[in-house]
Order: sequence, then structure tokens, then C-alpha cells
Amino acid sequence: MTNLQLQIIDLLQADITVDKLMEKLQLTPSQLLYQLNFIKRQGYQIMRTFYENGSQRWRLSNNVNDIPTSNEVEIKGLNGVFHFLAFSDTHVGHKNQKLEWLPLLVNYGKENGIHTIIHAGDLYEGFYHDRAHLNQTAEQQVMTFLKAYPYEPGINTFLVAGNHDENLLRNHYINIVGRLENSRIDLRVLGYQEGFLRIGNSRLKIKHQAHAGTPDDRALDKIILQGHSHQCTICQKQNALLLKVPTLSEVTSGENRDYNIHTGALDVKVKLDNTKKVDSVEIQQLSVQEKLTPINKIKIKVE
Repeated sequence: MTNLQLQIIDLLQADITVDKLMEKLQLTPSQLLYQLNFIKRQGYQIMRTFYENGSQRWRLSNNVNDIPTSNEVEIKGLNGVFHFLAFSDTHVGHKNQKLEWLPLLVNYGKENGIHTIIHAGDLYEGFYHDRAHLNQTAEQQVMTFLKAYPYEPGINTFLVAGNHDENLLRNHYINIVGRLENSRIDLRVLGYQEGFLRIGNSRLKIKHQAHAGTPDDRALDKIILQGHSHQCTICQKQNALLLKVPTLSEVTSGENRDYNIHTGALDVKVKLDNTKKVDSVEIQQLSVQEKLTPINKIKIKVE
């Protein structure tokens, strides 16, 4: 190992924020990630902790219980509110992709002090013989998103992979879980079809397709974000609030379906009660104009 890599290992034993690590070593995010990926390949276990204010703390671990066994991440540092943006079904690689809308989303988060963004699946188009995808290789699709999606310090993006993302794995051997996390420090892929964010003593479930993943009847899962439909609807489902997340593209959900798609994103503010359980949810639908603009607002009490 190089002296720089040994220095990083020494600093990681002290549990340090990513920003402090980059500042101490005078490294850019991509330079730091390159070194961390090399260190992980040597067998070192590096744990990441995410905070509501957008910061990350990284540390070395020698505890076998720290080895991830689920697709759940806890958001720490909550002060009674968890504020996030949600979008879905970008279908990068389709002729109706809207790469120019991605900076609008990140800018909205920056301007409104939002540090968490969630993507509910089908980040990529993949390759289906009956769909109008662009003439790109699988590698080009992956790189197109990484170049188009802005890196903004203090904003973390959590994703689940949808059925189109699975297509890249099945047919082209590209696992976007590892690929995205090895490329950007601000991206965390929770898993295929579903993932969870723990917020206080409740949990937010992110899933792509309605029938995929575990049943939606877990007591902790008070909010469910679901992609795939390209629609924006809100309803109660059993003991949870179901939010269908709109597409941030102009791709229809199935080329032969005859209904209007809902484009845009959601601005969601979750309020926790004194026991750190979900109390209420405030939702704003965001429409794509010259910038993302709130068009509807609703507040729902969660029982």
C-alpha cells in the first residue's frame, strides 16, 4: 500500500466525516473514492453512517456484526423531521429521457435545504427489443447518468434498482449496486426492487414494483414509496401511507398504455412524534417547468 492509503486507514480508525477526510488529505471526491475502493479490495471493512444534514461518517470496523446483512440504512441526527425529495423511472438510455431535468432536482434540494434524495427504481432503460432506447451500450448508459447527475456536497441520494436496471445485470453483467457506489460517494443503492431507510423508530420502505419484495404489512413501514407506474397518487394501504412516485422523464409505463404519465418529483416532509415514530407527512408534488415548482400540497396524519 502507498503512504496515502496507510494514512487513510489511520484516519478511518478515528471515525471521520467524508468532508474532513477530503480536507485533511487535499483530495477530491473521486480521488478519495478511488483510494477507498483499493483499500476495500484489500479486505478492509469500511462502514458508512448517514445523517439527516447530508453528512457521512466513515470508519473502519473489526466487528462481524457490522457486516451488512440487509438493505436497510439508518438516517441519524434527526431532529423531529425527515425532509427528502423522491423521483423515479428516469430510464436513462430511452429516447424520452430528460437528463436536463436532473440538475433541476438537485438544485431544488440545495435551495430548500434538503439533504436526502430518493430514487424509486428504473434509473436506466436497459435493453428491451420493443422499446425506443438510444443507440448506447450498457456502459454508456451507466456513464450517462453519472455525468448528468450533479454531485452536490451535503446531498445523499439513495436508490433501489428496478426491473429495467435488472436488465443490465441479466443481459450485460453490470450490477449497478456496486458500480454506482464505486463511482460516487453521494450514491447509495439499497438493493434490487426494495430498500429501507430507518427514521427514528419507524421505517420508510422504497420499492419499485407493487408485487416485488416483501409484503407491505410490517409494523415499522409507515411510509411506502413506489415507482414503476409513472403515476403520482397517494393512498392508505393497510397501516401505511403509499406514495406512488412520478417519473422524471417523458417515458410511458409500457409503450402501448393509453394514459397520461405524471412527470416531476415529490417534496416530502415527515414529522416524528415524541416517541420518534411517524406522526404526519406533508407532501408537495413538483412540476417540471423552468425549475421544479410545487403545484399541490397535502398534509396527512399517519395512524
